[in-house]
Parts: sequence; C-alpha cells; structure tokens
Amino acid sequence: MLVLIEGAVQGETLAIAQAAKALRYPVVEVAPGTPMLPIDGGSFQWGFVFGSVPTMARYQSLHSQAKEKNVVLLNDVTQHADARESEALAPLRSLDGHALRRVENKTRSYRLFVLDADVLAMGFLDAPSDVFGALSEREQQELLELARKAALCTRVPWLAVDASQLENGEWRVTDTHAPGNCELGTIDPSHFVASLARALDMRGGC
Repeated sequence: MLVLIEGAVQGETLAIAQAAKALRYPVVEVAPGTPMLPIDGGSFQWGFVFGSVPTMARYQSLHSQAKEKNVVLLNDVTQHADARESEALAPLRSLDGHALRRVENKTRSYRLFVLDADVLAMGFLDAPSDVFGALSEREQQELLELARKAALCTRVPWLAVDASQLENGEWRVTDTHAPGNCELGTIDPSHFVASLARALDMRGGC
C-alpha cells in the first residue's frame, strides 16, 4: 500500500504519514501543483491520497500518473466525485420531520470509513468522546448498516460516511466524503492505516 500525502504535512496528515511509516508502508509527499509524481514503477500496489482536497483535474492527474507506475488509487475519478455528492443518498438523508439529537449544542454524529461496503473504522465527531454515552450494540449495528447502505447506493468503494442520530433514535446520513480529504475524528491514525492495509491485503490485486 502506497500513501500519497497531498499538500502540507501537518496535523492529521502528519499523523497519517508517521503511522504509515511506522508500519513500514511507503509514503510519498506531494507538494501542491507538483506536475509529476515522484514515484518509481514496480510491482502492483494500491494507493490512497490523504491531505488537501485536490480539484477534479488534479485528482485525474494523480490517478493517471499513479496508474502509469502500477499504483491504483482506491477511487477512480468518477468515484472520487461521487464520494462528495450523490443523489442516490437522498432516502438515507431524509429526517422525516425529526430534529437531530443534541446535548449542549452537540449532535451525536459519527464518521465511518468504508471499503467495499465493509466498515474499517469509526469515531465520534463533535468531541473527544461520545457525550451521549457509549453506543449500544443495537445502535452500533444500525450505524454500520447505514454506512454499508450508503456505500452501496453511491457505488463508491472507498468512502467516508457521516451519520447523526435523530431525536427518535434513528440514524441518518448527513454527509459523505472522499476519505483522504476529511478529518478522522476520534479514530487513531495507526488504527486507520493498519485497518486499511489489512483490508487491501485481503482484497488483492485488481
């Protein structure tokens, strides 16, 4: 697995780079606007981009150049766009007249990272820990199922799903993202990298 760091290496981007290096995965830092990827060709490997949000033209360039070096980014250009906006998610977004559950102006919101409809990692978004208390087994299963449905609806293999709880206890999708361009929330960077690498090892080549 190859990790492409796009933009400034700081904060969570730095944490991801350090976690990948500690686990002995190659990390390539790419300054914004760099015309050519500084990587050599070799045997096939999966790759993912983490860092600043690239334009569609920039992502197209990164994807094409990586492919020439036998590195396949997890989402193609169309999937990268659909990860950020997809009309197929409308049924999963509907609030049905209910407000989001809140305590002290915080919503009960989680971010889930999904590869091939399997949830690899999830974490609370609005605070260091869930101010509403631990998820029940039922709530956790509902969250996982909602994230899987979102991935299947969008047909995006590598997807970040934000989900929030309504006042009636149900969960709804509130947003989706390209996973490399959003915060991890309470997810440990080492766990994130290790979980993705393990899933890609099981996935095999394309």
